[in-house]
Amino acid sequence: MLRRSTLLIVRDVFLGLHRFDQFQESLGVARNVLTDRLNWLVGEGILERVRYSDERERYDYQHTR
Repeated sequence: MLRRSTLLIVRDVFLGLHRFDQFQESLGVARNVLTDRLNWLVGEGILERVRYSDERERYDYQHTR
């Protein structure tokens, strides 16, 4: 599933973007496509989800260390 948009998400993380809405604005991809790509990146251990809101279930996406 390594697609152009997947690589662009990784690029955006290294450029300082970490939230779903930031990726969507930067890439202009559909929400379902972005969700699939982020889930794949997390599943492959490339990114990790870090919860940033206790009020609503919201996550940052960061590169793994």
